[in-house]
Amino acid sequence: MKWFENLSLVGIVLISWGIALFEYFFQVPANRLGFRENGGPFSLVELKVIQEAITLVVFMLSKRKPFVQTISLDLGF
Repeated sequence: MKWFENLSLVGIVLISWGIALFEYFFQVPANRLGFRENGGPFSLVELKVIQEAITLVVFMLSKRKPFVQTISLDLGF
């Protein structure tokens, strides 16, 4: 990923914000549709747990590709 090495800090921040905005576009409608009081099957706590689990899985998968690292639970202790 040679193009990535030449990015400034502003470019990296804009890319990360773009990824977060893309994720946000899916989370808000899903939370509104999935909420029990709007006819969905989940409580607010359940929706938050699902949202965090999906975020962690996406982070782990995106970490694997560009950094070519294995996913482990080693915390460096």
